[in-house]
Amino acid sequence: NIRASKLPRADAPEKSPGAWPQAANFNELWAQFSGFDRPPNGFRDHLARVFEGLGEPLPSGAILEGLETYLDEVIRWGRRVDLVAPRTLDELLELSFADAIVIASAEKRRLGSGTGARFVDVGTGGGAPGIPFAILLSEVADCSFTFVEPRDKRVAFLHHVLGRLQLPGCRVIRGRSESLEATYEVALSRATLPPPEWVLEGARLAEVVWLLLAREEVPPHDGLRLDQSIEYVWPLRNIPHRAVRFVRAS
Repeated sequence: NIRASKLPRADAPEKSPGAWPQAANFNELWAQFSGFDRPPNGFRDHLARVFEGLGEPLPSGAILEGLETYLDEVIRWGRRVDLVAPRTLDELLELSFADAIVIASAEKRRLGSGTGARFVDVGTGGGAPGIPFAILLSEVADCSFTFVEPRDKRVAFLHHVLGRLQLPGCRVIRGRSESLEATYEVALSRATLPPPEWVLEGARLAEVVWLLLAREEVPPHDGLRLDQSIEYVWPLRNIPHRAVRFVRAS
């Protein structure tokens, strides 16, 4: 069994944004965070553009609300904690959601009407793609999600945002992947390890491994079967990406 380290509560004074000066609204928070304005009517229209650009249907209102809540918390915590470094709203939206949307759609098709799966996201950092992925799969029965991150401030953020989202079956482990046991069905990670190293480590942890690539070639994958390769474009900035799913060879 995997044991999570004893972690400081997300509302501890040195960790929580609750003790920070509060802006009058999220527009002010956004400006302090990134230098550009938060959309006055929220993110629904912008999220719709991302889903449409990826050729995916817009999810339910509850899932969209969860995605907006996650983004708002990234903005709020980003004032004081190094979570992400977007230069534009489009960049933040795609960094947060594009990969998660693509792999969540593929996992829904793979799981079909059967039971869910045990997912692990290694090096979760500021939450993407793992937390948006979990939000998108929150209506699939019997899924669980483990988020692994070694940095204290980001661990505190993950605890906080998961507390706000109230997603079922989620937990955070402070640590690195080498401390984990092979108890998962699906492993994913983005830019935590070089692709060849991640393929090996992911295969140690799970039966199914997702590799997210920008310009890199698919690395050697001895002992694994290349199950699916999805080429797509981050639609708001026209940047090509690739999501590759490996399965342990029988």
